[in-house]
Amino acid sequence: VELQSGGELLFCAHHAREHGDKLREVAAAVHDETHKLGETPAAPADSPLYARLFGDEDSARLFTDSAEVRAMLLVEGALAKVQGALGLIPAESAAFLHRASFEVQIDPSALAVETATNGVPVPALVTAFRAACNAPDHAAFAHWGATSQDIMDSALALRLKRLLELW
Repeated sequence: VELQSGGELLFCAHHAREHGDKLREVAAAVHDETHKLGETPAAPADSPLYARLFGDEDSARLFTDSAEVRAMLLVEGALAKVQGALGLIPAESAAFLHRASFEVQIDPSALAVETATNGVPVPALVTAFRAACNAPDHAAFAHWGATSQDIMDSALALRLKRLLELW
């Protein structure tokens, strides 16, 4: 979004759609680049050609789609655990979600269509996580009060911490 007052704002697709009317009020121009998401190549860590750029196989594994999904799940679980301890969500739901974040298996490729639509994987991940929990009363509290960026940034920090431990 190019602002009428100068400068620009960047939005992931699902937030741009959600706030589109208000954005257009202050925008000089809006550029929707979601079509580029399908053009993006696989992550270098997934490539036999480029994976060794990360130094070794253990480092490269931290940047696979599976590692990203697991890290995001762990963040969702930790978030629930803390929110339960603070009384923001029911303690029983917090414990359930924390445990489920370690146990649930989510195929990253199952998130691809919704990720292309939203521009980020978190909405698809939350939907899949809630479904995989098979406990709607608890699953309703997953991702409580968080943003997609909160989850993605925290998940990246977890993987970078591990990378630093390896190096």
